[in-house]
Amino acid sequence: MRSSTRTDRSTPGRLNSVGRTTYVSAAQTRRLMASGASYRAERLKADDMLSLAEAAVVAGVDLDTIRSWIASGRVIALQAGRSCRLPRWQFGPAVREALPRLYTTLDSMGPWRLLNFLETPLGGLGGLTPRQAIEQGLLERVLALAVEEG
Repeated sequence: MRSSTRTDRSTPGRLNSVGRTTYVSAAQTRRLMASGASYRAERLKADDMLSLAEAAVVAGVDLDTIRSWIASGRVIALQAGRSCRLPRWQFGPAVREALPRLYTTLDSMGPWRLLNFLETPLGGLGGLTPRQAIEQGLLERVLALAVEEG
């Protein structure tokens, strides 16, 4: 008879109360990573993603300012090979003003996690995405949820 706290040698991790491992297998991990890579590749190709030059035009600034904003965490910039892609929606006034506070609140999040946080509907926002909530003036509520997420 196996104890529920013994480690199962065929799969890594501890067994939970119903005798199943709490870790995913190597095959499951590979599938998850492949689906994540596929999602990222598709997201980078989306119509709302801008090059650095396009972002500068939309924001009404020069390329050096965009680069400075990227370096200081004022905008979300996603690596796409040797260049970056930036979501267009972040250049609206409410989101652009909120991003530095979100980066500070979620300081351990990289740009992909922040993008996913902003684009994922949350029950705490009545099904809105944090981005939509910010655009509707609910930044403080989004920041409170971000602290919980962080």
